[in-house]
Amino acid sequence: MSPIAPGTKTAVMFPGQGAYLPGSLSDVQRDDRAAQVVGEVLEEVDKAAAAAGTAAVSPLLTERSAPAVDTLVQGDPERLHLAIYAASLASYKVLTGPLGLSPDVVFGHSVGELTALVAGGALSIADGARLLAARDAAFRDAPPVPGGIYPVPRGAGRPARLVEGCGLARTRIAADNAPRQAVVSGPDDELDALARVLDALGLRHFRLRSAHPFHSPLLAPVVARFRPAVSEVEVSVPHLPVYSPTCGGYYRDVDEIRDAVVHHLVQPVAFRQAVTTLYGDGIDRFVETGPKSILADLVAQCLPDASAVAPLRSRVGFTGLRAALAGDSSGPVLSAVADAVGDVAVEDEPDASATTVKAEVTKPKPKPKAGGLPDRGTLIEELRALYAEELEYPLDVMAPDADLEADLAVDSVKQIELFSRALDRYGLPQPEAALRVTTYTTLERVAGLLGDIAGGLR
Repeated sequence: MSPIAPGTKTAVMFPGQGAYLPGSLSDVQRDDRAAQVVGEVLEEVDKAAAAAGTAAVSPLLTERSAPAVDTLVQGDPERLHLAIYAASLASYKVLTGPLGLSPDVVFGHSVGELTALVAGGALSIADGARLLAARDAAFRDAPPVPGGIYPVPRGAGRPARLVEGCGLARTRIAADNAPRQAVVSGPDDELDALARVLDALGLRHFRLRSAHPFHSPLLAPVVARFRPAVSEVEVSVPHLPVYSPTCGGYYRDVDEIRDAVVHHLVQPVAFRQAVTTLYGDGIDRFVETGPKSILADLVAQCLPDASAVAPLRSRVGFTGLRAALAGDSSGPVLSAVADAVGDVAVEDEPDASATTVKAEVTKPKPKPKAGGLPDRGTLIEELRALYAEELEYPLDVMAPDADLEADLAVDSVKQIELFSRALDRYGLPQPEAALRVTTYTTLERVAGLLGDIAGGLR
């Protein structure tokens, strides 16, 4: 039986990997209405980071010049993981405090389940941060087999059959996210073999930023090292319903919570089934905490009739968060691009965030012959039109030098999808699997990459 009372409709979602944007709280924390709750979260997380021998996390979230995600993945993953946790939790505290949001259930994706348990009252902010630090220590002490994760643009069934048919014994479906997005996790050699099969089938695929094959039995040694830390923290029965996409139900007792925290590294995430279940339980609004719009976009794929809101889709202030909760998704995006390109003005007044800047978006032209690209200037303009149309952004904000992630809040999966569309548009082949498309962070750089790929065909 669902613990959600009749007539209630709001679920709050906590993202995992990828939910990082440099300085994501820079505008929010400057507002007196939010400063105290943001500061309390950042203070607790910084204390846990210091105890673990890690530099303070708060500058990553309050300074726009903070390192990009690729830099942190490669050189400082511990701070990155704590930053993801802190950003989601701080924005949750603002949404449910000064902004008055009253959720009826919370749930998280991957490591976001840990944040959801903190929000639900099962763990303290400090203990949640300590567990994240202990988890990273376990990775250092028991490094797993080198591997990673791939999103595949199909439901989980087809990739699972491909994995089985190819005899990839150590590769698993890590997440069933949406009708057309599954995530595969495995060791490097098997992922390379799978990539060749996907290439032969014409299925676009790119490796995500991930240092490890998460949600895979390959992480069992890490789990063994992590277990003692989980046994040492205080765990309570949540005061707010917490749903688990890994366990497939609501958390009910302390032992179940401890077991889930220990094993979340090796259990697959059934996100699609989770949102469908919650929708059936009466939830029809899903609000994502944390930077960007990773989970809200998945909900939109899974439940077209539900409301999916991502208030911190980009860097916004208190008014932008309020506008998003009120149903105006244009406010946050326009606030971000105003700073990025300087020619779209959205004032920080109660009704100003509802202002929509409209611009005509040019439809992409028919696909040219394989390997044929226009001149550099025309290519950039066509990419601006293509990306603006797919993102439903005003054309004016798609500046050639705007950072797709930091300035325009385009997450890594969406960047990969958009680049695939550009490849299709110009009849170009997929680049080698080792290429990190998301390191090409502006349309100018994307145009250069397309030129390099086209040049290799000559």
